[in-house]
Amino acid sequence: MSIGKRAGCGVLCAVLSMFFLYSLHMTAGNIRTFHSVLNAFNISTNGSQKTWRYTKVFRYDDSTYGNESDGGDSYAKKDGFDEDKADVITGVHRHSSATSVSQGPARDLSGKIRYPWPNDPQCKKYNIAFAKRMPRAFLVSYPRSGNTWVRYLIEGASGIFTGSKYGSKMLIKMGFLGENLSFKSHRTIINKIHKNSRKNVRDYSKVVLLIRNPAKSIVSYWNYNNNKKGRKRITHNVTEDSYKADAFRKFVKTCITQWTKVAVERLKFSRKLLVVPYEYLLENPIAQVRRILRFLSVPANEGRLACLSKHTVGPAKGLQRKVDPYTTELRKLMAQRVSEVQKLLKSRNMDPLPPYPELATKN
Repeated sequence: MSIGKRAGCGVLCAVLSMFFLYSLHMTAGNIRTFHSVLNAFNISTNGSQKTWRYTKVFRYDDSTYGNESDGGDSYAKKDGFDEDKADVITGVHRHSSATSVSQGPARDLSGKIRYPWPNDPQCKKYNIAFAKRMPRAFLVSYPRSGNTWVRYLIEGASGIFTGSKYGSKMLIKMGFLGENLSFKSHRTIINKIHKNSRKNVRDYSKVVLLIRNPAKSIVSYWNYNNNKKGRKRITHNVTEDSYKADAFRKFVKTCITQWTKVAVERLKFSRKLLVVPYEYLLENPIAQVRRILRFLSVPANEGRLACLSKHTVGPAKGLQRKVDPYTTELRKLMAQRVSEVQKLLKSRNMDPLPPYPELATKN
């Protein structure tokens, strides 16, 4: 073979070798991905028999947790559980019902557990525990809109504790043990928050937006702020003369702005949003809980729901006093703000809020 041909062969071999090495490099990631899929499904071969186990895998990196603090008020930092980028793999279990998807999210039964209905023979077996791993979701509402009641309903229906930004000792005593847990733990099914700017709540987090008639929630909030601390804040009412003060009128104007902002922030920016009117909860709490469970991708347990339907009140019901302290000016202001929210609901093809007769202008 001539020197020229040998040189040509050498160059060709070198090029082919480089191409081969490059191909190996590029396919390594695909090979790893293929093995990850196999591992996710737990596919094993024993002779001719194959076993498929149901599993649900979320890819995350614990090293990316951000620091959270009440002072910074931010819960929107990257925490290693990005729902938009989560790779969800689901399989079909074929051999045992023990890990069926109908059981819902895995719960940690080795930790703190609460039995919400211990005195009911048919329902005392149901308990509430922390989840092992849950995607972050938020329960957003203006204060005094029934969020504690909704948390009770969700916990009873799902068997998983809810969380909160605020760590209320009073609620912990009532059995809401998720109050003591950091948001970043991912061990609660949903987390209560009022201050819900885009800094605090991500656009792509699942959000249940609880909206109550502002005429009702503002009166309740005024009552809450002007009572002694502890449980009396939700069971006692202020005197009627309290509503006649200038301070109350200023309070209403401030609160209706905040009430509107809570709803508008989520209606404008949340990509995964479920709106739950408080008034519809009063009419049919179980139907609304079913909506919430479906939205959170948690299967309904009919036994739990049957028990919950017998115990819908919960431990934190406030005193519902019928009072009408609003002037015509304040009614018009609140009605205008509600109209703004209604327009945003319509723009997103969502059902309107129920009518609020308390906001009708009296002749």
